[in-house]
Amino acid sequence: VTISYLSEVLKSTNMMNNIIKSILVLLFVLVFAGKNYAQSNNSLYRSELAEVEVKLREGNFPAAINILDQILVKYPTAAEVFYAKGLLLGQVGNLDGAITNVEEAYKIEPLVLYTNYLVELYKSKKDWKKAVEVLTAARAKYPNDTALARELLSILGFTDQLDQALVVYNQEKDKGNHTDTLDVALADVFFYGNKNKEGIALLLPWSGKSTLSSVYGRLGYGYLREKKAKNAMATLDLGVATSTDASLYL
Repeated sequence: VTISYLSEVLKSTNMMNNIIKSILVLLFVLVFAGKNYAQSNNSLYRSELAEVEVKLREGNFPAAINILDQILVKYPTAAEVFYAKGLLLGQVGNLDGAITNVEEAYKIEPLVLYTNYLVELYKSKKDWKKAVEVLTAARAKYPNDTALARELLSILGFTDQLDQALVVYNQEKDKGNHTDTLDVALADVFFYGNKNKEGIALLLPWSGKSTLSSVYGRLGYGYLREKKAKNAMATLDLGVATSTDASLYL
């Protein structure tokens, strides 16, 4: 192993550490950027939060988390602090610790923001059952949030639960939430289950009408799976013209 090789490794490691630090600082600042994220009283512990940001910029993650713990001792119902701690733990690979803290944040204040991150954590652990449970509970609390339904459809499709996915899809249609994005989500479920014809049939009515690029991307994908290359290219051409998204060719 040469000195120059070790030097390059150290440079690469330092660059990655700097990237991680930047990500964590950004995440932390965003959590406390304003009331949009949580109805918080973070002015009560503003000085401690400033200290956490300093520690993150230094790369001293344990110290940053320790300060958050101290805040939580004083303010045990500070949901956004639990969430911030969960974000930090998740980014450094402590998924179980992240889940525990985000779950606590959600118990205190059941925001969709917390739900989304909790689902991502369970997906990282490949705990699909828990991810489905979280999304199902969130849909009951926020029945008009179609993004939750689409995420649930995606997981159900990936885990070969077509029947349950159809239940979710029909529930959304019954609520008047039938959109091109919903049909794209169900089409993905069909494609996961190798039901290419069903996926194509679902998306075909949107062809030429929808400006959503993923309609054409998924429809073209379905045609390719059916070995219909001409149909796929024609669909992509139409998609570029309709949605003005040239990346469909990539």
